[in-house]
Amino acid sequence: MKRTLWIPVLLAVILLVAAACSPSTTRGTSSGGSTPTVSRVHPFCGDGVCSGRENHTRCPQDCAKGQHGQSSGLPGGVPVSAGKGTQATQEPEATATPTPKAQIAVGSIDATVIVDRDGGFGTCGQGAWSTPHCTNGKNWWGLHLKAVSLSPVLIIPDGQNRWVLTNNPKVLSAHGYDPNDITLKPSGAYKEARYTDYAGDDECHADIQGNYFSARPMATYENGKFVVTFSFDTLPKEHVKGTCASAGFEWDISDLIHDWGAALSGTPTDLTATLTEEDADGLGLYQHTFKVDTNPSPENRDHVQVEVRITCYKPTDKEPNLWIQTPCPWQQ
Repeated sequence: MKRTLWIPVLLAVILLVAAACSPSTTRGTSSGGSTPTVSRVHPFCGDGVCSGRENHTRCPQDCAKGQHGQSSGLPGGVPVSAGKGTQATQEPEATATPTPKAQIAVGSIDATVIVDRDGGFGTCGQGAWSTPHCTNGKNWWGLHLKAVSLSPVLIIPDGQNRWVLTNNPKVLSAHGYDPNDITLKPSGAYKEARYTDYAGDDECHADIQGNYFSARPMATYENGKFVVTFSFDTLPKEHVKGTCASAGFEWDISDLIHDWGAALSGTPTDLTATLTEEDADGLGLYQHTFKVDTNPSPENRDHVQVEVRITCYKPTDKEPNLWIQTPCPWQQ
C-alpha cells in the first residue's frame, strides 16, 4: 500500500497522543523507606561521552575527529560496525564534495517498539536489566510499553550502487539542507505505558512515564541489503514514581532501549539491524518485525517486538511538506 506522509501534522499527532496517555509503572519496588538510586545507563551514541566502539564517523555527536572511545568495561556500545561479512555503516564526510541535490532523495527510517513483561518472582536481573531496586522478594511487576520513532532522512548516493540514508545535521548542512527544517526533524514518544501485574505487591502503586526522545538512525544500502544503526540525540527513558505502603520511591530506568537493542541484534547495547530485499513491501517500502524474549531473571520475561520501516518518498508539486511514497533510487 502506498504511504502518504504529512510531516508537521504527523509529528504533532504522535507527540499529543503520547502526552495524553496515562502512564503506569516498572520493575520492582523499594524496600523499607530507603532512598532509591537511579539505574546506570549503558553508553550510547548521543550520551555526550566518546566511549566503547564510538569514533567520529560512527558517532560525531560524541567524538571529535581522530578521537576513539575508551572501553567502559561494558559490552557493545552504540552504534557499532555492521559486523563480519557486511559493510559498516559509514556516513559521507560533511567536508566531502556535496552531492547535487538532484541526485538526493528523501525517505524515513521509523520504528515501533512494543515491550510486554511478565510479572512474577525471580532474580534481580543481569547485565543491562540488573537493578538496584530489587526487593527481598525479587518480584518483577508486569509492564507494557509502546513507543514510536519517526526519522526523516536524506538518501545520498555514495559510489556505485551504494546509498547512505542519514539525518546527521552536519551532513544535511553540507548538502544544502536546513537541519532545523521541521520536515527533517526526528521525533520519538511513548504511546502506551502501564503496569499489568503488581506480582503480589498489593500495597504498592506506581506510575511510569516515558520521555520524548530523538533517534538519528543511519543506514547503508548496498547489494540488496540495508544495515541500519539507531543512535540518539535524546535517549528514551522511563520515569517511575510511586509508593509501597507509606514509603515513596522515584527513579529513572532504560528498559525500552535495552529491549530494543536485544530485539534488533541480540545485544541490549547494540541497536544495529539488517533488512534485505525480502523485506520489500512493494516499491518504496521495506519493513521487518524483529522479535525476542529477553531479560533473563532467570526466565526471559520481556517479550519484545520492534518493527523497522524504511520508506522512500518524494514531495508533491503543490504541497512540499506532503511526501508520497515512491520507488527508491535503486528500484528505478
